Amino acid sequence: MPERFDHEEFGNRIHQNYDAYQTKLQQTSNKKEIALLHTNYFQGCLRDSMEGIMQSKEARRIPVKIIITILEDRGIFPPSKARDAAKICDIRDWFAHRVNIKSIEEDARELIRTIDMQHTREENATSKNEITDIAIHADDEENIFELYERLDMICSDLSTMARHEALHHGNMPEPNNDT
Repeated sequence: MPERFDHEEFGNRIHQNYDAYQTKLQQTSNKKEIALLHTNYFQGCLRDSMEGIMQSKEARRIPVKIIITILEDRGIFPPSKARDAAKICDIRDWFAHRVNIKSIEEDARELIRTIDMQHTREENATSKNEITDIAIHADDEENIFELYERLDMICSDLSTMARHEALHHGNMPEPNNDT
């Protein structure tokens, strides 16, 4: 007989993962590591949402691109956000498996440019005045900075959507604290 899903343990684990992610971000300055932290955390949020929906740890084994499709079918990700989420997964794979950082950055910059930043973080009340449509700079160093800033904002936006679904899924009791 399957074990009963422990909502409290699940919520605590999500909060611990978020705290660990934030701590690791503060401890590194390597751009590739930061990109991997953002994209890996996002994929973890996707798995968390699926685990919360299905109330089973086995749901974490579903491939992330299928999870994205499920979240889109359920209306959690609008089609444009689902496409963006798939792009972030591709970028994560590039940072994880490619050796040439310059090649990764060039490919990632081109893919990120196809992501609409106009709606990013619109639900976050703390960033209502935040400028999300960053201008493209001619200087290479600023372009690289822009790449990582945009990747951070996109991952944060998508992670928040997936994490919210994991924590506030209709079948789950409300957690005591917010992340």
